[in-house]
Amino acid sequence: MLAYAAAEYDYRPVSEAMVNMRYRLHRAEAAGLISANSRAWQVHRAMDASWPDGNWPRHLHQAQADGLPSEEADRLWESIGTERPDLKSNGKALHLLARPRERTTDVTAEPFVFETTNVWQRMQAHQATTPL
Repeated sequence: MLAYAAAEYDYRPVSEAMVNMRYRLHRAEAAGLISANSRAWQVHRAMDASWPDGNWPRHLHQAQADGLPSEEADRLWESIGTERPDLKSNGKALHLLARPRERTTDVTAEPFVFETTNVWQRMQAHQATTPL
């Protein structure tokens, strides 16, 4: 899920899709800009962040606070400025949205299975301590 700016800012995204962050970190590791341990830790931290906070400036600030070497952070930031992949909009989603809805009558929905996430647990803990 992405967070978007208001209409006066053309609804531009203000957060980054996790698929794009994973891809960018994988490419940075493959290019030797960051270590494998750094990539794994950053993916873990990005997945732990709430979705509006999933953007590169906040992510890199937190990564440096967690101990990412400043040289790696600088190289990663520089590479982000030169390449901005958008896998979420270039993938199957646009293709599926463009398909005619005529086939939806033949599709049977699978039952919804709720999975508890870190964000859900934090929200529950916050709600338990915050009066309505």
